[in-house]
Amino acid sequence: RLLDQGANREQILGAARELGQLAGADSTAWVYFAGHGAASPEDGEAMLVGVDAWGGAIDSRSVRLAELRGEMARGGARFVVLADAGFAGLGRDGTELLSGARIAVPVSVLDRSDDVIWIASEAERAPATLAPVEHGAFTYLAVGAMRGWADGFVDGAPDGIVTGAEAQAYVANAVRELGLAQRPELWSGEGELTRGAEEGPLLSGGEADWVASYEIRAEERRVAGVKLQVESLEVHAQRVAERTAAFQTQARREWLGIKSSLLPDTTGLFLASRDFYKTWSDFVVTIDGVEVPVPVPEAELALEISLGARLEREDWTSPTTGYRMAHVPAGTYIVGRPGREREVDLDHGFWIGETEVTVKMWSEAFEFAEKDAAVEVRCAESDDRHCLSNHYMERQRDGYGCVYNKDPDGLNFAPTKCLRCPVDGVSADNIMNFLAKMTRLDGIDGRYRLPTPDEWEIAARAGKEPVAGQGDGPRSVGGRANAWGLMGMPGNVPELTEEPG
Repeated sequence: RLLDQGANREQILGAARELGQLAGADSTAWVYFAGHGAASPEDGEAMLVGVDAWGGAIDSRSVRLAELRGEMARGGARFVVLADAGFAGLGRDGTELLSGARIAVPVSVLDRSDDVIWIASEAERAPATLAPVEHGAFTYLAVGAMRGWADGFVDGAPDGIVTGAEAQAYVANAVRELGLAQRPELWSGEGELTRGAEEGPLLSGGEADWVASYEIRAEERRVAGVKLQVESLEVHAQRVAERTAAFQTQARREWLGIKSSLLPDTTGLFLASRDFYKTWSDFVVTIDGVEVPVPVPEAELALEISLGARLEREDWTSPTTGYRMAHVPAGTYIVGRPGREREVDLDHGFWIGETEVTVKMWSEAFEFAEKDAAVEVRCAESDDRHCLSNHYMERQRDGYGCVYNKDPDGLNFAPTKCLRCPVDGVSADNIMNFLAKMTRLDGIDGRYRLPTPDEWEIAARAGKEPVAGQGDGPRSVGGRANAWGLMGMPGNVPELTEEPG
């Protein structure tokens, strides 16, 4: 939490309390304070001076380290305080805030062996500003030390871990090399402070040369990082190309083997093509932790064969009405909504109409002569939907049908849309009569029926993603066909199915 424009006692303690509630026993609670410090006139304990603490109110308007620790100890977290402040009662410009006294840190403040209190300067010295970077010297050096500048400073053996001792030794040496009078102090913190391996600047030649050397090092690191990133991308691209080519070769060999061994056997080729498509259509390989799709051109060919698009089609055309029906072969198919999908085994294929049953087909099946029909209109573009015959005496208000008063087959309802629009709004009894009449007219071995829900979905999917019957019509039948050759499956008017058995 950042407290701008200075912070008073209540704000400092409130932020510490909030941090203590968030930090658990296995975490580290960091407090960074840039401002003024002082030793308590009563007992010399180190205090962080509030923005409104002046004159006789310094003691009462400041925050003792013990108070700060008490608020942050609620969750049992490790306690780390970095205070870019001197405790001599002096500001950075030497202005006296409170008569100097040697500061003390109560033992109770350091509840854990890995707690850390690190201050910019002991009581006798005021903290300095590092002019070239316009920042407090302690802050700049301490942050650099924790980023890795201090790694190995004590024993000359960098290991990527910065200890409190290494950080303190590095910063103390740096302020001496830079000719600064302050003396940072650290309590506890003998163990690991942070982890970092960044190389620091050369500590010689004064502030200007030191900052310049750091900027040079920083630019060198940036260039090296960009180069490494480019090299990494090039290596990754090469690996992707090699692995992708290897899998594509494997898929191509498998496909050639399927075709050469099963081409005369259409059933075997269908099943093998279906399995090949399942394996290779969305094949993904993980390279350097990145999922990479592998395009396999043969997978689309396998889909076409598995759907019968390149096998001899066994389609059926009604000799009475010319209604075309596509054949869906036997096999194992996936149906159901995402997350609730299941396999369905068809031990025999079935035929299903390439389009919905049209008004023209319906009327012909019941011997409604086309010559008696009114002028055909495009139902998607007109609100004036005419009745098919002048025998229809009454048109329903919604325009979906007309009452027919002289129907010899006992049908009292028929659609009113354009001749190429699908039939809808008819009763279940009328549908059963229509199917029975078509069976008699065509003289087929078996019977016409509605598809089951599973059959409808298998036909609508055609090996692709799930679809849902969402009527967006009515409109003339036709349009783009799916892989089975079926049109308007998920669109136009809602379609009826029947439960098996």
